[in-house]
Amino acid sequence: MNTPNILFLFTDDQRLSTIHALGNPHIHTPNLDRLVHKGTAFTRPYIMGSTTGAVCICSRSMLLTGRSLFRSPYQPEAGDGLVLWPEAFRHAGYTTFGTGKWHNGPHAYARCFSQG
Repeated sequence: MNTPNILFLFTDDQRLSTIHALGNPHIHTPNLDRLVHKGTAFTRPYIMGSTTGAVCICSRSMLLTGRSLFRSPYQPEAGDGLVLWPEAFRHAGYTTFGTGKWHNGPHAYARCFSQG
């Protein structure tokens, strides 16, 4: 069985109205439009908020752990009993690659991504 390639884009401070394929007739986003048409786009995102000034840290932590705002550690550490979702992909044989800003700690990054 061939495992599918998975590209997950998690952008900070981007509304779905900034992508042509998701309803904005005034903007030209051909690469994102192609991804929308060939993949999955979440069109009803919800941010629970943050306990810090940087909402992205909490959002990324909730995404990585599957936990809610007040149950998700900002910087998951080894031995915390949590399996981060990119870490689960690594254990399943995927090569994981992270790029972009990361404020959830070096240990969590090393657990999640084999390259980056």
